[in-house]
Parts: sequence; structure tokens; C-alpha cells
Amino acid sequence: MPQAAPAPLTLEQRRQQELLANAQRIDKANRELLAKNQELQLQNENLSMQVNVIKRDKSSEGIWKGALAVIAGFFMGWYFAGSSGRRKSSW
Repeated sequence: MPQAAPAPLTLEQRRQQELLANAQRIDKANRELLAKNQELQLQNENLSMQVNVIKRDKSSEGIWKGALAVIAGFFMGWYFAGSSGRRKSSW
């Protein structure tokens, strides 16, 4: 027996199928965007931690440079004061 051809879809049925297909595409895109959003949030947190580490490193680097400058100034002052103190003043 030959099989009967499927009945043609009504305009309303086609519209419902299109809406269903659109809803499925939107759902898929939404899930992909949520996953991408979560990935970007993790990257943002990682970069924020890196920025904080770099800021702390720069701060401690400045402290060390300042301390070395003070120590170098102390030794230079001591050296030059010691060498000028050995000479007799002509006054």
C-alpha cells in the first residue's frame, strides 16, 4: 500500500515551528555566552590578582631603592667628611 503524503502544514504550525527553532537557537547562544562570560570573569580575577602582585612588587622595589640611596648617601658623607677632617684648617 502506498503511504499517504504528509498533510501540508498550516500557517500557524509553520509559525510555531519557526518560533521553536528560534527559541532553541537563542537557548544555545545563551548557554555559549554564559560559558564565555564565566571564562572572562575568571580571566578578570586572574588579571586583578596579577595587578595587585605587581603593585606590591613595585612598592617594595621603591622602598629598597630609597633605602639604598640613604645608605649610599650616609657612606658618601662619612667618606668625604672623614677625608676633609684629616686636613688642618688654615683659618
